[in-house]
Amino acid sequence: MFDDPTINAVTLPGGRIVVMRALIDKVEDGAELAAVVAHEMGHIAHRDPTTLLLRRMGLGVVAAALGWNDTLGGAANLAQGFLALSFSRRAETAADAAEQQYLSRVGLRADGLGRLFARLETLEDHDGGIPWLATHPSTEQRRALATRSTAGVPPFSHTEWAALRAICN
Repeated sequence: MFDDPTINAVTLPGGRIVVMRALIDKVEDGAELAAVVAHEMGHIAHRDPTTLLLRRMGLGVVAAALGWNDTLGGAANLAQGFLALSFSRRAETAADAAEQQYLSRVGLRADGLGRLFARLETLEDHDGGIPWLATHPSTEQRRALATRSTAGVPPFSHTEWAALRAICN
């Protein structure tokens, strides 16, 4: 856990999952937290953090090798950014699908991510941003795809969930 006000979790190269304190505070139960962790495990399985890092480095290395740092460095950085955005949205969609598959496969409730997204939608600032500049698909789209049955067992008992919350506070 990382003490940060961002409602998020991230996966780092090497397979480390970092959960922000604000996410722990926002999830209502273990099924929602398990869904987020399973989503991040999807990023690990697809090697998304490493791929994104290599893609971002790649264009910069090519520009430097060709001596374009001063003249085309800005354009290379801009191109890197657009490539990363497109990759990131695809990676998020794939990780959401992996989350559903992982939880269902082990018999856990798979409705946590959809419920969390529904709550997060109410917190979002719908300012009419430019969708193709987003790093993630819209929360509305993600919620619609993540809405699943409540079938399956909760990942934590009430006692285990309370203990985990206590550890994080």
